[in-house]
Amino acid sequence: MKGVAEKQEDIKEEAKGPAKKRLPKMLKAIGQKQLKALQEDKVLQQMISISKRSKEWIMSMSKSFKKESKSKTFCQR
Repeated sequence: MKGVAEKQEDIKEEAKGPAKKRLPKMLKAIGQKQLKALQEDKVLQQMISISKRSKEWIMSMSKSFKKESKSKTFCQR
């Protein structure tokens, strides 16, 4: 079974010449099929939701840190 990257490389090789204009559409269609398959994978969905939550947490922490740094001047000596 070939990997995703290898399949895309094969398609790129086939698309040289007059068919080169069709390449983005072909790659997009393949990408959508893979995305749909990945969306059905429950474990991957859990990982994605965890990463989204951690990203939100990091963003909220950075915002609170910025507020603290504005209120306190660290340069006071």
